[in-house]
Amino acid sequence: MVKVTRNDIILMVANKLKQPFTEEDLVLAVWQTDKTRFGLRGFEQQYPNNNLVKCCLMGKDGLIATGEIIKVKTGVYRAKKTD
Repeated sequence: MVKVTRNDIILMVANKLKQPFTEEDLVLAVWQTDKTRFGLRGFEQQYPNNNLVKCCLMGKDGLIATGEIIKVKTGVYRAKKTD
């Protein structure tokens, strides 16, 4: 069985958003895709965990570091073109 990582889900969602997108757009879209995995601990069904998404974006092995997500300006991103 193939394990789908948080980064995989974030990248999949980011590619479906209108480009460029805001951090808030991404956080909400990712949470709506998987509330259990991206919800605030103890309140998964009510609130997204924006810190978790930000860590997946900006961490040392995050999607920005790997070049999969491009930071356009503060709080605004776009997915790397795949064409």
